[in-house]
Order: sequence, then structure tokens, then C-alpha cells
Amino acid sequence: MFGNGDWVVYKSGRTSILGWINEAKVIASDSSNVPIKTMYQFYTTQRFLNGKQPLLANEEDLLPSQSRLKSADIRALQEIALLTKDKQWFYDLSKQYTKVP
Repeated sequence: MFGNGDWVVYKSGRTSILGWINEAKVIASDSSNVPIKTMYQFYTTQRFLNGKQPLLANEEDLLPSQSRLKSADIRALQEIALLTKDKQWFYDLSKQYTKVP
């Protein structure tokens, strides 16, 4: 299961699209309310898909991205988080920064 903000690769045939999860929507669950089918809304910056519109994908079509941010990238994103006053994003980035070699 993927969470908001996770970077993923959407695979369909020979097509691979790098993007990030914006929202997960449970579309089916069993009698005890455990999700059995989830659709993910994600965005991409790949030019041919117009990154302004979200894409929808099933969990089985997504793979975790092997891409990793460099420490300079995380610091730049932290500055944006501070400018937008997004404390949670800043804290999440701080956790990632401690894991970067």
C-alpha cells in the first residue's frame, strides 16, 4: 500500500511513468471494512502527459520508485515547506534528510 507523497513508477506494457501519490481511494472493502481494492491518484511531471492532470492507477500497476533525493534536494524542498508554512511536510523531509548518506 502506498501513501500520500510516495514516489512511484506506473508500469503499463512498455510504458513507465514516474510520479507521486496524491491520494489513495478505497473502492472496495470486505465485510470487516478492510480495503481489498485501492485506486491511486498521482501526478507526474513527464511532458507528454501534462503534469497538471492527475492520473489514476491500480496498486498492481505501481512500483516503488528507486529514485532517491540528494541532501541538497531535500534542503531545497525544506525551504519551500518553510515558505508555504507546511510543518508536516518539513518534518517528513527532516526524517528523510537523516537517512540520506
